[in-house]
Amino acid sequence: MSGARGTRSEAGINRLLAKLKAEKDNSKYYEAHQLYRTIHFRLCSQRKFAEDCEILTEGAFFLFKADQPTSGLDLISLQIDAIDSSSLPFDDQLMERLARIFVQVPVSNPDRDALECKLLNLAFRHTNDTNRFHHILAYALWDVKRYAESLRHFYFTPDGAGCGKMLVEFNMAEGYSFEAELFIYDVVLQFLYRKKHLGAAHALKVYTFSHPNIQKGPPYSHPLLNFVWLLLLVVEQKKSLTIFSSLVESYKKSITVSPISLSFLDKIGQNYYEVPPPVQPRPSGLFARLFEPMVNQDVPRESETRCTMTQEDLD
Repeated sequence: MSGARGTRSEAGINRLLAKLKAEKDNSKYYEAHQLYRTIHFRLCSQRKFAEDCEILTEGAFFLFKADQPTSGLDLISLQIDAIDSSSLPFDDQLMERLARIFVQVPVSNPDRDALECKLLNLAFRHTNDTNRFHHILAYALWDVKRYAESLRHFYFTPDGAGCGKMLVEFNMAEGYSFEAELFIYDVVLQFLYRKKHLGAAHALKVYTFSHPNIQKGPPYSHPLLNFVWLLLLVVEQKKSLTIFSSLVESYKKSITVSPISLSFLDKIGQNYYEVPPPVQPRPSGLFARLFEPMVNQDVPRESETRCTMTQEDLD
C-alpha cells in the first residue's frame, strides 16, 4: 500500500509540474507562483526537502527574471522554512545556492536587508558560525559587480587576499585615481578593528602589488600606505603602546583624510594594547588631544569618497 501511495504522490507532483510549465510558458506569473507553493507543500509533506529546494530555487530565479520580486522573495522564505525543517547538510553547495538566489534580489527592494538577516540567521542556526556564508556571499556579490556589498561581507572573513583583489577591481571600476590609497587604507583599519591582522596584511600586499596605479613597495610613495604598512608591523611584532602612539602622531596630518580614522585607531588600541574605551562622546580616547588642533581643517567629506568607513561599521 505504501508503494502505491508513493506512486500516486509522484504522479500528482508530475501533473503539477506539467501544469506549472504551461503557466510559465504563457507568462502567467501569479498562477505559476501559486503552483510553486502547492508543489512545495506537497514535497514537504513527503519530506522530499532536497527536491523541494531545487524547485524553489528554480522558481525564485524565474520570478526574479520576470520582474516579480515579491513572489520570488516568498519562494526564498519558503526555502528557508524547508531547510529549517529538514536534515539537509548546510554545506558549501547549499550556501552557494542561497547566495546565488540572494544576488538576484533587486538592490532597491525594501525587503532585501531583512532577507539577508534571515539567511545569516539560518546559517548560524545550522553551523553556529556565519563566517563561511559571509565568504560565499562576498564572492557571489563580487561576481555581479556589487563591490561595496561584497566588501562588507569580506570583513567577516580572514580572506584578505581575495578582498585585496576585489578592491582593485572596485577602485578601477567605480573609484577615482586619487582614492586608490584611501580604498586600502580604510580596509586595513577595518580588518584590524575586527582583530584580523593577517587578513589586513594580505589585503595590503595583494592590493598594492596588483593595482596598476600604485608604485610597488614597501616603502611606498604615499604616506597613507606607509602608515598602514608600519601599523601592521607594530601590531604583528607586538611593539609597545608608546611606539603605536608615536606612529600615529608622526602621520597625523595624513591620516585625517579619512573622517573616522580617530575612532578606528582608538578601537585598534583597545584591541591590541588594552587601552580603555573612551568615556566621553566621540571624538575622545587615546588620540583625541593629538587630533584636536586639526579637527577644523578641511578634509574630504565622506560623500566625496567611494570607499569610506561609516559609524555603522563601528557598532
